Amino acid sequence: MTQVIPHFQKYPFFSAKQKDFDLFVRVCKMIDREKHLTRNGFAEIVKIAYQMNGSGKRKRTKEEIINDLNTRQDEDIVLSLSQDKVGNEVPKRTKSVTTGGLSQRGAR
Repeated sequence: MTQVIPHFQKYPFFSAKQKDFDLFVRVCKMIDREKHLTRNGFAEIVKIAYQMNGSGKRKRTKEEIINDLNTRQDEDIVLSLSQDKVGNEVPKRTKSVTTGGLSQRGAR
């Protein structure tokens, strides 16, 4: 965030990608303010993300993700972090709505 965003602010896109970049910056700022850790913030990020790259293929609709998030009111929506033997922070699966695949061994 400290290198990519300033670079493209200094050298902006001269295409439709500029709109996607502006939305990307908005999402990054929300994550920096930890808005993704709340249900409402996470839902807002999903809505913004679905405005980007409109021609991209998606496995699930925006509504499916938000509905799934709302039906799991009793579960956490983020991974907690633990430390491995060397002291690196690693994601640990808890009762999560979304993990981005990080809970699977070897996934990135």
